[in-house]
Amino acid sequence: MSTPEKKHARRRKSRSNAGMLLVLCVACVLLAACLAHADVPRIITFQGKLTDTAGNPLTGVYALTFRLYGSETGGTPPWQETHPNVAVTKGLFAVPLGVYTPLSLPFDTAYWVSVQVTGDEEMAPRQRLTSAPYALRAAEADAAATSPMDPIASEYRRNATVVPNDTGSVKVLEGTLAISNVPGEVRFRKNTAPTIVTWSALDQGSATPDTQYYVYAVADAAGTDFTFRISASDTAPSGTTYYRKIGYFYNDVSGNVRDVGNIRGGDAPNVIAATGTTDISTTSTSYVDMEDMEIRFVSAGRPVEIEFDAPLQQNGSAGVALAIVIDGSVRRTKVLALSHVNHSNDETMSWHGELAAGKHTAKIQWHTFTGTVEHRGTTKGTRLLRVQEH
Repeated sequence: MSTPEKKHARRRKSRSNAGMLLVLCVACVLLAACLAHADVPRIITFQGKLTDTAGNPLTGVYALTFRLYGSETGGTPPWQETHPNVAVTKGLFAVPLGVYTPLSLPFDTAYWVSVQVTGDEEMAPRQRLTSAPYALRAAEADAAATSPMDPIASEYRRNATVVPNDTGSVKVLEGTLAISNVPGEVRFRKNTAPTIVTWSALDQGSATPDTQYYVYAVADAAGTDFTFRISASDTAPSGTTYYRKIGYFYNDVSGNVRDVGNIRGGDAPNVIAATGTTDISTTSTSYVDMEDMEIRFVSAGRPVEIEFDAPLQQNGSAGVALAIVIDGSVRRTKVLALSHVNHSNDETMSWHGELAAGKHTAKIQWHTFTGTVEHRGTTKGTRLLRVQEH
């Protein structure tokens, strides 16, 4: 199905109220331990499945708007936020609600959540929240009794998520985090509004193409200042004492900011997606890189899942081989031994495992056995590479 056909299908489905979005789960309020004088983290993990009108799961990156209502139908939503780049793989997605707009609702009554794909109508029916979010009220009541010397202080992070902004900057969203790199000292800082971080925050020198950079939250000795710095160092920004590494990005060979991610800690998500919508092909009989299917990311040493999805076309080919390559090493291969011409198939492959903490590069490679293998991104759908650290 072409990209325009997908958009049309979503509109027809939402207008018919047939439920194009099948909600799998609305749960998992991510409650970091509450520290004295610190805000209670308010995040609801929302999981769902996105399909077309025929029930086929979609793959790609979509802008989704979520709203909370005090009733199952009608009314005005007291809360809403839009996630501009939600990676959907075989229909499945997960988003943390409360990342862009703080969840300041009291949760002392029932709420229903709705979903809307940008450009389409709001879907129905709304989904009632499970009991998990209402634990927020209990957390608020218990917060004052929690010791400020909680052992997970160094991991405390409520939002303050690093997200893409434009080709020359990133944005740090509202949130609170602990800066505790100096033994025996913990500084809690709150970013009260989304902050755009440009190259003017670079700790030294000028921006260098084809370089991995890191985003740091920085506090001063007096505990009154709170800023963000960019550094090519993966250990500390130059000239600072109190800092915390919170995110990263890759400045590509053309000097464009891409592959923006977060250093896992607290409730900060780390999901990065690369997409391709151009027409590409190869006649190579040995592995070559697939265009646009490369992601540079930084792992915190936690389990990682790498997924690839694309509708491929074989023209006069005896088959195609795919590989997930991490840091130059092939981690997973898949061979499609197809002997007939003009065969199209939506191919998915994944790799799960643990990587050492630090910088990594994941890419997709492919080759044909005879003939040509291609991906018609302009008419057959998006190719997607996604990295998610759990």
